[in-house]
Amino acid sequence: MTRRLADVFLADVTSTRMAIGVCALLFSFGLFFANPYNGAYDRMLEQAPAWVWGAAFFVYGCAKFMVVAEWPRPINKIGALTIVVVGSYLWLFTIMSFADNPNRPMGAADAMLIYLVIAEVWVGAHTIDGAKK
Repeated sequence: MTRRLADVFLADVTSTRMAIGVCALLFSFGLFFANPYNGAYDRMLEQAPAWVWGAAFFVYGCAKFMVVAEWPRPINKIGALTIVVVGSYLWLFTIMSFADNPNRPMGAADAMLIYLVIAEVWVGAHTIDGAKK
């Protein structure tokens, strides 16, 4: 039973990779074109301007789609590990910034970001495991 459950979860992570990539791209466009100065992003903006965060999420989202397309070639272990570490950092720092919002407590919608961290670790482990040396 345990092996079948693992097979189900690892059967095809392509759609999860694409969902994470779409979320990252949408978040980057939000950081570029929306107003991030309402308190929820204060911790992020203390570390870097909004355009830097937007660029980081954009590059990360594009990298997710490159992994899905295996372009220009299948990813190697160093590249896979880099994407996982950067993605985990971006999502975890975003959660921390939302949780430390002085204007309001962390809401239910903010907690949905935890899914992106779990999905990144899950998909990242699968990517690292399947990467070429």
